[in-house]
Amino acid sequence: MVKFSELRFEMSEWGEYVDRLVLFLRGTGCTWAKDNGGCTFCGFWNATNFGEKVSNQDYLHQVSQVLSDPQVGVENYHIISLYNDGSLFEEREIDFDVVLRAFMMLAQQPSIQRIVIETKVIDIDEEKVIALTEVLGDIELEIAVGFESSNDIIRDICVNKNFSRELFEEKADLLQRHKVRLIPLIMLKPPFLTEKMAIEDAVDSLVYLESFNLPRIDFELATIEEYTLMHGLWKLGLYTPPRLWSLHEVLHRRETLGLTTQMYISPPHYSVEALAYTENCPACNQQMKEAVHSFNRSQTVKDFQGITCGCREEWQQNLHAETRPADFLSHITATFQKLLINAETDKSLLAA
Repeated sequence: MVKFSELRFEMSEWGEYVDRLVLFLRGTGCTWAKDNGGCTFCGFWNATNFGEKVSNQDYLHQVSQVLSDPQVGVENYHIISLYNDGSLFEEREIDFDVVLRAFMMLAQQPSIQRIVIETKVIDIDEEKVIALTEVLGDIELEIAVGFESSNDIIRDICVNKNFSRELFEEKADLLQRHKVRLIPLIMLKPPFLTEKMAIEDAVDSLVYLESFNLPRIDFELATIEEYTLMHGLWKLGLYTPPRLWSLHEVLHRRETLGLTTQMYISPPHYSVEALAYTENCPACNQQMKEAVHSFNRSQTVKDFQGITCGCREEWQQNLHAETRPADFLSHITATFQKLLINAETDKSLLAA
């Protein structure tokens, strides 16, 4: 059965702001997690079938169940997202024939104008893209991918994603040729990065992506999820989620640099529960979250004006106190060794 459906605010080129319906299917599980340990921050494996293949009939039943549920009211939405907590183009997780049949079901809904899926960059396949666009006709196809960082070392070692910028550029060109919307996801503060490094990495990534003429960049705020490498680092005090002030700094630098690609700052609540979030302090958290929501509409940092809090000075002092490692790879190695040493005495860290 579908785990849950969720409403999320969506920027729109249609001259209005709309909600989209997000369907998190009960999925087989991400093959990258099964084969290679998965991304270092991602706990979605815990919400899946742990690698046991979900039947074609069950997948289609999940989609049909939502479309026919009057409480969902699919007729009220122009945008629908179909996620399997993995890669929708990976046939070890879900047969592509099932994806096609699900798209046929969705395309029959008169209200739907755009369908959104997620897949790994390495899984983007031209034949599959063509097949889906033919089924959809005038309905837009949007493919979100976990890009995370424009820095190959950070993406490979800190996040454990195995593709190069060159491959991303090749796939971006492929999707553009077929008029498919590409939405890269950037993560604020992957494991092993300090707060200052995280800000610089996010800004560098936004600058790199500016030339792709993307409809939008989704900006993901780090959360701590169980049974991940980041969870183990967090338990030892070797990692903390970023502050919302760091997000504000990234947005300020974006505006100063004149970057114009739209950004959508994603909410931190997904299909698995998080233990810690990107936040400030109780005194200003709500104001900052409201400013983030307003930014998604206005695309300007003016929404943060007037927010003052003592925790900002503490955040600034911590930034000034940070020193950038002379050798980034040595910094990662030293941090990982601390994790392993502590894991010898705390076996629960090995599970993380």
